[in-house]
Amino acid sequence: MAQLKRTRAGWDAERLAEYLLARIAFVARPTSIADDIGIDFQCTLFHELPGEHPQLIPALPFAVQVKSSFERLSLTKFLPLLLNTPLPFMVAVSNRDRGRITLYSGRFIRYALGLYGPKPLSLVAFPVGRAADVRSAVRCTRREGPRRRPRVQVDMPRIADYGVGTAPRTLERIRGTLEVEVRQVALNSYNTAVGQHLFRFPRPSPRTRVLTGSGSVTQFRASMADRLDEYARNLHWLVRRGGESHAEEMAAFLGAADLLRPFVPQPDHLRRAIRALRSLHSSG
Repeated sequence: MAQLKRTRAGWDAERLAEYLLARIAFVARPTSIADDIGIDFQCTLFHELPGEHPQLIPALPFAVQVKSSFERLSLTKFLPLLLNTPLPFMVAVSNRDRGRITLYSGRFIRYALGLYGPKPLSLVAFPVGRAADVRSAVRCTRREGPRRRPRVQVDMPRIADYGVGTAPRTLERIRGTLEVEVRQVALNSYNTAVGQHLFRFPRPSPRTRVLTGSGSVTQFRASMADRLDEYARNLHWLVRRGGESHAEEMAAFLGAADLLRPFVPQPDHLRRAIRALRSLHSSG
């Protein structure tokens, strides 16, 4: 049976990417050829523990889509996946002639979806260099008419490039770079999942973005209750631990908690924390 040259080239690109990704991570293929969910591989970075019999310890997971070239990539049909998966998303461009792959990070995708979603939209990704900044990395072209979807463009910065001949020491450095990237992207995804629409982008210059409105307006008070609980319990720990006095801070915190009581829900765990702190403050 004849085979399309383009199809074979795509398979070869995936096989090369799978081999190279396996040099820095455990690799699993979640789909068959008949499926197309937007992810070709699920990867888990590993640490190597030295010794007589070195061990590979799983660390952080991420998802990869493999391409043989990348000028622009439509992600519109994968929006349900990108909105609901906690895995950081990357694109691996596989160069068969050079025996190398280039990895691009989707660090801005969840932020773009929070900023312009979850209403229907068109999402297109573009590869860029390392200097991508959140202020310019997400762009939206609004279209006229009731059925016109916003067209959102998001940059995917290049974060790694390596090949078959890359030395183990260089691979270890690349693995460290990816670990920092994956951890930060996963943290932003987790914050969104639990209702804290706060995004931190440490590179190339530190930026913090807080999304308000439809994404967080129904959850921000419950999130505040959790933060108040954390604040109260840490103050309690500091005072019990001894050292410098925290009486003034405790008084300020308890006053603020009283002012917020009519607006912020006080679940049992928060009431217990405030009651314990108030008792400690009174005894001091």
